[in-house]
Amino acid sequence: MQSRIRKLNEDVVSCTLLAIAGLNRMDMQEHATQILDTDVMLPAVSQGAIGIACRSGDSKMMAGCHSAPVHAQQHKIRVHIVTRYSTHVYLTDVAHTGSDLGAHSAPV
Repeated sequence: MQSRIRKLNEDVVSCTLLAIAGLNRMDMQEHATQILDTDVMLPAVSQGAIGIACRSGDSKMMAGCHSAPVHAQQHKIRVHIVTRYSTHVYLTDVAHTGSDLGAHSAPV
């Protein structure tokens, strides 16, 4: 992310597209000049989903992962649905056209 921002500042490129979540995580929100709504552009499939792997038998780590708010059933279901959808679309359409795939799910 820093190298892309540096290239902007050095006029190597005229624009770049960065995830606001990444800018927030790095405390670099001041570099965002516009936040795109999902009506304008869909994020990449499962953008923002984080997978955590734990060592088997590490009960302390497993307890922390399962009690964390990120392990909410609602998010697990949304990631599963978007991933299954994208797999189907990729296997039937995207692989043949070379297109990128975006998807977004939201609670109703």
